[in-house]
This record gives sequence, structure tokens and C-alpha cells, in this order.
Amino acid sequence: MQDPAARRDDLPRDCSSGAIAVISKIQSVGLVAAMLLAGGAPPAVAQDAMPGYVQLSFCNHMSDTVYLALSYKDKPGSSNWVVEGWKQINSNSCFKITVPNDGMIYDYAEMPGQGDWGGDFMLCVERPGPFKRINTADYTCDDEDLVGFGEIDAKGSSAKTVNYNP
Repeated sequence: MQDPAARRDDLPRDCSSGAIAVISKIQSVGLVAAMLLAGGAPPAVAQDAMPGYVQLSFCNHMSDTVYLALSYKDKPGSSNWVVEGWKQINSNSCFKITVPNDGMIYDYAEMPGQGDWGGDFMLCVERPGPFKRINTADYTCDDEDLVGFGEIDAKGSSAKTVNYNP
């Protein structure tokens, strides 16, 4: 496989554009109200416009499924780091998640038996998963579950896209 850095593009996306954002929010509120009146459940509302949060999109441009693990602060200003996985991203699709944004977020992705994308920030994952925990200094794992996560610089961003490319 190619060098992981050549296959992953971090592309900032700023989704806060004046009147369009206001109209979109009004339409969202109207949709939620209509669904509640009809007895339905409201859709999940993206938190990307909330201060202290970032909407992340992880897009798989590979021919096989990619599995994603993430690490991020549990809330803005916190010292607690969440480590969670595995999010399944099918070929030619994206996975979106909104998380607290304290500047850095970490990701590790893999295609079993074919390769991975990561970096130098070593964290324990759990296999087969799924898993979600607050990372602690005394948490240990076997060597095969200690993997290098890559940094996503989200400082000042309300949205960010990470692409996994061939």
C-alpha cells in the first residue's frame, strides 16, 4: 500500500455561511416541529454550529470497508479523553460525528489485512469492539491492540473532512 500520509487528506470545511445557515436552521426547526406534531421522533440535529464542537466527516474512497477509531475530549475544556471504535465506513461513503473541539482530535483507521492510517499518538483499541471508554494512564493492552493514532488539527474549525484514499 501507499504511504498513509499520501492517502489521507484533511480538508477544512467551514459550514457557517450567513443567511444560508439561518434559513437552514429555520427549516430544521420547522421539520422537527412537524415531526413532533405528527407523533414522530425528531432527527438528530448536528452540533457543528455549537461553540466548542466540530463536525467530523470521515470519507472512505477505498474499494473495501474501513474501520475507524477516534479519540477526543469528552466535553469542551475537559481533561478526559474518550477513545472509541469501531465505526464501519463502507466503500465510497462517509461517517459523520460531532465531538467537542479542543483543537486536536485523533483517528486511526484500518482495512483488516490490507493496511491502516494513523500516526504517532499511541492508544489502546479493543478488538473486536465496539468499545468506548475514558482513557486513563493505567489502562494497558496487548501490543497488537496498541496502535498509532494520527492528529486532526481542528483548531478554529466547525467542520472537518478526513479522506481515506487509495
